[in-house]
Amino acid sequence: MSDYLILVCELASAFAGFTAIVSALDGRASRRSRFDKMRLRQMLELSLFTIGIGLLPEMLGKLGMDGTTPWRVAGVVAVASALVLFPIQMRRGFDPEMKAVPGYNLAYARFLVGLALFSVVAFLLASTALVAPQGGYILGTTLVLTAAGLQFFRVCISILATDAESTIG
Repeated sequence: MSDYLILVCELASAFAGFTAIVSALDGRASRRSRFDKMRLRQMLELSLFTIGIGLLPEMLGKLGMDGTTPWRVAGVVAVASALVLFPIQMRRGFDPEMKAVPGYNLAYARFLVGLALFSVVAFLLASTALVAPQGGYILGTTLVLTAAGLQFFRVCISILATDAESTIG
């Protein structure tokens, strides 16, 4: 199970690293819209969150916790962290000003919120042992990685778009 979480962490760090490099090399960085900056920030936050929760069960196991305890404790930490991070991201993403920006897609934003909510449920189930803690935790981590990956592709599209295309979709 931990090999899978290590792979998830590697993917999340690749999303963050690649986007940071492309964003830094982008000549339009100073002219990037508030909307593009919000997408980039959300993707980086989701990637860093994924890395943190992906490494947590292994770190707790190294501290001497055994059995399903590391998974349950990590599930509690993931739920608490998600309940802080996700509302902040939703408030930014559903800002009335954002809805007026060309390219804003309400259905896409709602889909990302759905992924976030399902991940919180999976972490909650893992922490309460209503399901196999490892399975619930891995499902939650995979859902957060999926949201980060979707934001990664959206950020790449906006970074690689020409000036005329950057206001479309």
